[in-house]
Amino acid sequence: MAYFLSEHVVPVAPVYYLTGLTVAGIFLYIVSGLLLILLIKRQEKFHTHRELYAIVLLTVAPAASLWAFFVTAMWWG
Repeated sequence: MAYFLSEHVVPVAPVYYLTGLTVAGIFLYIVSGLLLILLIKRQEKFHTHRELYAIVLLTVAPAASLWAFFVTAMWWG
């Protein structure tokens, strides 16, 4: 994706796009976690699936964020 953006949007080094995408991804996981906490506190909608949402978020988010951070760190050298 970083190479695609570098070739078709603004021609800058792909590592900058990768860094921006990694930060955006981690930010979205944090926002999702905060929204899930609000959902659990309100206990109105989706009350039957909130535990499933929490399990999925707590298993997928750390793994994906760590992998994205690792790849970005390797690109920066």
